[in-house]
Amino acid sequence: MGAQPREAQAAPWPAPDPAAQRAQEYADHDRKVQRNLARINACAFGKDAPLIAARYEATWKAIKDSPDSAFEYKNFPFPVFFPLDIPPLPAHITYERVKAFVLSPVRSNGEISNRKQIKDETRRWHPDHFSKTLRKVREDHRDLVKEAADVVIRCLTDLKADPTI
Repeated sequence: MGAQPREAQAAPWPAPDPAAQRAQEYADHDRKVQRNLARINACAFGKDAPLIAARYEATWKAIKDSPDSAFEYKNFPFPVFFPLDIPPLPAHITYERVKAFVLSPVRSNGEISNRKQIKDETRRWHPDHFSKTLRKVREDHRDLVKEAADVVIRCLTDLKADPTI
């Protein structure tokens, strides 16, 4: 007689819930951001500002030439001054941070008007154009990049409407 099949045994612990796991990752990352807030806030005015701005532009050029699904959220360029080792979550992308980045003198060297910089960034982040860019992001990271992009375009729209600029 052949061996009798074993009955399937339940795992001794439940399988991890992906949503709960992602929520825990966000909470951990947010705590990291809070611990590094002084460092993050200094990025816009410190020695890292030119490096962050140059990396932002270089990464956009790389995105243009890359195959689909090549980028992860942590490597995606967002228009905020954040340390290179701490990617911002959508909650960390604020009007003030986008404004500081887009209008930073380290990005334009005074050669491009504020309005032109806003217009260029708005074109880059506009949902119609950005949908093509989103294909360059790994599928399991697209929802988070899209969520952050929605925040960015809202900030840019508000910036465009600001009469003081």
